[in-house]
Amino acid sequence: MKAEQYNREMDNEIRSKRIFTVAMLRDFGLAYSQDSASGANWLIGKLQIAKEILQSGGSIEIAEETPITISSITDLESWIRQRYPGFSDDV
Repeated sequence: MKAEQYNREMDNEIRSKRIFTVAMLRDFGLAYSQDSASGANWLIGKLQIAKEILQSGGSIEIAEETPITISSITDLESWIRQRYPGFSDDV
């Protein structure tokens, strides 16, 4: 699958199911660990989708070992600070 199609499908899945799946979190971690602007921008884009969901009154499930549901931007920012230090101000 081409990267563009993969990204589009992931974006659609995040928006429709309002979840960050285990596979997504794995990919987010890989992007975060890369020392590249493209990886950082890709991850920020995915996190911004979650913020859009919250701004429209929705919530998003995070499929971590102990799943959590985030329903406020404050909680999202806190989760981002814990999981992806340095990215919360960019979302």
